[in-house]
Amino acid sequence: MHNKHAKILLFVAAALIVSALMFSGCSKPSFEGDQQENARPKCYISNIPTEGEDYSQNPQLFWFATDEDGFISQYRYIVKKAEDVNDDPMAYAENVLANGDYDDWTVIYTDSLTPGQSATSDTIALFAAADPEIYTPQYFFVQAVDNYGLPSNFTDTNETNGNIRTLAYRMYSRNNNPPETHMSVDTERIYFNLDDTTDTYSGINFSWSGSDSIDYRRSQPPFEYHWKVYGPFASREEATADPEKFVYESYDSTKNSVWIDREAATLFNLYRNQGGSDMTRSDFFLFEVMSRDDAFVPDPTPARAVFQVVEPGFERGLLLVDNNSYIAQDFVYHGREPRFLPARDDSAIVALQTYVKSVFSQAGYPADSLFYKYVEYQPNTRGLPPFDTLFQFKYVVFFREQHRPVEVKEEVLFEPLKDYLDLGGRVIFIGWNTFSLSSTEPVMQNFAPGEFAYEYFGIQAEYNTGWNQIVQGEFGPQLGITPEELVQAEAIVPDMPPVLPTDPDGHMAEYYVRPQYAPFIDTIINRIDTTWILDTIQIDPLIIDTLGIDDMDTLWIYPTIKMRNTYEFTGGAEPWVSYYVKTIDAEAVYTARSVYSSKDIYGHDKREFQRLFGSSRESIDGRVVGVRKATDVYRTASFSFSLYCMPENYAVEFIRSIMDWLTAEDVR
Repeated sequence: MHNKHAKILLFVAAALIVSALMFSGCSKPSFEGDQQENARPKCYISNIPTEGEDYSQNPQLFWFATDEDGFISQYRYIVKKAEDVNDDPMAYAENVLANGDYDDWTVIYTDSLTPGQSATSDTIALFAAADPEIYTPQYFFVQAVDNYGLPSNFTDTNETNGNIRTLAYRMYSRNNNPPETHMSVDTERIYFNLDDTTDTYSGINFSWSGSDSIDYRRSQPPFEYHWKVYGPFASREEATADPEKFVYESYDSTKNSVWIDREAATLFNLYRNQGGSDMTRSDFFLFEVMSRDDAFVPDPTPARAVFQVVEPGFERGLLLVDNNSYIAQDFVYHGREPRFLPARDDSAIVALQTYVKSVFSQAGYPADSLFYKYVEYQPNTRGLPPFDTLFQFKYVVFFREQHRPVEVKEEVLFEPLKDYLDLGGRVIFIGWNTFSLSSTEPVMQNFAPGEFAYEYFGIQAEYNTGWNQIVQGEFGPQLGITPEELVQAEAIVPDMPPVLPTDPDGHMAEYYVRPQYAPFIDTIINRIDTTWILDTIQIDPLIIDTLGIDDMDTLWIYPTIKMRNTYEFTGGAEPWVSYYVKTIDAEAVYTARSVYSSKDIYGHDKREFQRLFGSSRESIDGRVVGVRKATDVYRTASFSFSLYCMPENYAVEFIRSIMDWLTAEDVR
């Protein structure tokens, strides 16, 4: 019992003592003696490399620092030419310490190093003269800064003898061989200029590189570049680096310098010093770029390129482009030698071009110009007007009334139109075999993303029905061999004429049935001595296959060419009409109605088509034969049927409607 009371008393006493101590601890403590000032850190340059070392490349330098009462938060360094510090590095160091001018110094923060970066070493860019025989003396200064922002001194005083020793600056020298600048520019290409880039116009893009193979035989150092543009000039020969023709140059806003790290540039608005224009402009400009190596020595011979620029004005209205070869109309256009042929006859050309111009005029859209490129004896040559002409026109319409092949890859032909559309042009194609290369057999021609038909017209495939089959030496569609199917195109959009009938007995009969020129070759096949070669021509392999002749090595022909017409429209419908498979971003406008329609309104049906042409050939009945595509930049449309094979009043309404769509919402 007594022990229990004693324990309680002891516990209370202990609590009172602890409380007294706690309350007494809340009073302000008193300190005696002087408070210590923050000590400066000390920064040292490693002994390798040594003072006065000469270099032909930028060296990697090392340093370290100590701080007796804290830690190092950053290092900073700078290189100064000896002449810039009057060869007195101490005076420069004292001035920096006094003024705190560190704007040009390279700073390394110890708490934010990038992977692989060291706080105590770096490859230091030294200066050099352009003459490789000269070594340029310069000083490297480095400082450490502690966690209170106090920088190290550049010297230290020995407390025992008072001697001053250098801590963190050292003199080195460097020479240099100047770099070379390399640039590859297609100077034959025509480039295009707008005031700014757009979703489809990425500007004029040039790229380049530098090399310093004398000083760096293996891996190359980093380079900086300075480019300039001069112009405009009326000709390539006049293009020079004339200060009066200076347009603009490279600039790095982060460094406030014309020297940049990028090895590419996007140019636009090249007429910024000339003011705006409502007309198409075409001129030459000079692009110049020089590299600067790691010693800040520029290439003494900058890389230069003179390039042609077209800036579209779209100041004119409609351009019609005749994309025909007229081979079947005038056999001279087939490229045979004139001694075997009758005189050239342009009446078919005149008739078709006159008709097309008349239709557009009646529709309220008269053509400002019509372009047709003809190269004698090269009938399949296609082309566009010069760029500075093409870009004058807001609208371009191609018409094509032929079944013959084009002996160039169509993508090459259409390449310039990609630029035209990217800059805001508007294009329509009307006629047979629009995009695919013609074939003697039915074929589905597929187009990949990026190709002209797919990207700009929304057509991912075109089914070509086959053309120009040869039966017993006769050229042209044959009943049971090549189907003549289209009797009308039927609209599936409300703003186009609902029905476009075909009329093959009208213009087309006159256009294609030309007795004196329809091609027929009556060949006399002979095995002849090689001495006759000068008087003979080698036979077309297609004819050889048709005639079933096997021996091609010694087979030559002495031709006697007869002009005989065996050609007629046999099916009462339009031949050679292909159909399209459209992409999701294109709009179907017309579908085909075949003479072999399942609707049975033309006296035929699909069963008869299959019986006549076999299951490998597809009917165009119900297929898409007209598409259009509208973007914020351009508009396009394509129709695989003939304009000339249509009754004229229907042709006028068709052109009026599609041109209304093409020209709508055009602010140019």
